[in-house]
Amino acid sequence: MSFQNTTEENTLNTVIPAIQIGQPLRYESLSVFPLSSDTESTVKYLLEKEAFASDAIIVKEIDKDGVVSELKVESRCNFPVLLLEGSELAGAKQNRVLNCDVLVPPHQTIHLPVSCVEQGRWNYKSAKFTATGRHSPWRLRHMLKASVTEALKAKRGHRSDQQGIWKEVARQQESLRVFSTTKAMADTFKSNLDRIQDFHEKLAYPEGTSGFAVAVADTVVSLDLFDKATACKEMWDRLLSGNIVDALEASPAGRLAEVVEVERLLALLDNATWEQYTPIGVGE
Repeated sequence: MSFQNTTEENTLNTVIPAIQIGQPLRYESLSVFPLSSDTESTVKYLLEKEAFASDAIIVKEIDKDGVVSELKVESRCNFPVLLLEGSELAGAKQNRVLNCDVLVPPHQTIHLPVSCVEQGRWNYKSAKFTATGRHSPWRLRHMLKASVTEALKAKRGHRSDQQGIWKEVARQQESLRVFSTTKAMADTFKSNLDRIQDFHEKLAYPEGTSGFAVAVADTVVSLDLFDKATACKEMWDRLLSGNIVDALEASPAGRLAEVVEVERLLALLDNATWEQYTPIGVGE
């Protein structure tokens, strides 16, 4: 997605390339609408899976005592590393999710704004964090986006509503009858691993897709658009994982969303204005 300046107040309008919406992939209450575009960027960056696997980045607590709302990431890479809002990192003193998208600058150490998704643990499991391949469900993503936006407007940085996030993790575990000794979001996924795998097998990545919208039952709950198909392919299963957990709460019966509802959402985005804030890492 690219941007252009439109007003002296430094607000930005999104310039979304022409997007084709494919026919939905469906399984039970979940519908996934593939998005494709004829334009791709030439920006070079690493994605999370490769960066963690090669130790191109190291993520730790900010010091031996740790702080719930911050982690430290050290880049050992020649390219920026893209970390996505809502991605879960596991280990150290408690599991966290990222509060915003971050392009980690090459060969620098920066602090990451995060939220806790494991309320009942504050002791070391490991010295550093690992990428889990799991992503926040849509209600939690929405809560992150809304609360961080509010904090930015109030000049409080990329802070989230931590109490609200704990409540949402607990609500979903109660809904799915998941027991977790540390109230960890990870246990919601682990307790439903077989069902989640069924969804992944039915909703495989379509080649050439550079983004996708997701609907649970009749409601479009998320839309993710990447600058290139290769990035979307790598992140497909991760981003879907949270939506799959949401679908486990929904009845498979009833009306399902159609292409026209994704078209309406894209039309809204095409006319949306964006406010610019100081980012974490590089980029805008």
